[in-house]
Amino acid sequence: MRLASLLVMRSVFGLARAPAHLSLARARVVRGGASAASAPAASETLTALREELERRGVDAMIIPSDDPHLSEYVAPCFERRAFVSGFTGSAGTAVVTKERALCWTDGRYWLQASKELGPGWEMVKAGAPGADGVAEWFGTAEGASALKAGGHGAVGIDATCTAAAFADKLERALGQDAKVVDLHGSGNPVDAVW
Repeated sequence: MRLASLLVMRSVFGLARAPAHLSLARARVVRGGASAASAPAASETLTALREELERRGVDAMIIPSDDPHLSEYVAPCFERRAFVSGFTGSAGTAVVTKERALCWTDGRYWLQASKELGPGWEMVKAGAPGADGVAEWFGTAEGASALKAGGHGAVGIDATCTAAAFADKLERALGQDAKVVDLHGSGNPVDAVW
């Protein structure tokens, strides 16, 4: 079944719900200042996420700012990108690979992201001349190299929080070299390390 079909089915049949195990206490961690996390804690989170991705056979994970309704402002339980990266702006997408951690955000948030992103994170200035979008980046030599470092040829997404148009664009960018894997069914890896 095509990934876009899966996304539509989840939306239509109400399968896109907040995970029951996400507590208000967890939400306060992000709302209380994900950017205030100590450097060792942020580094440990990134390491734990990479270990979880390796355990699942995934080379990269795309972590959007979205919830199942693709809202700009989301409930605290969906602030996964903020938890992992430390960047608390409302717009941005993180990509974690075996060796790199990147965060795309637009011009409204460049200054904020440069101050909040944790150690080991690189900011990508979305919309700047020469900057590829997230899906397009996976189709570049740089993105392909990041996937080869992992060795599985898999890019993970949470299909409940991913627009069908983006998933299609990502599949086209990856071509035959890699595949898109829906990580929601086995539980979002960020939730596993949160």
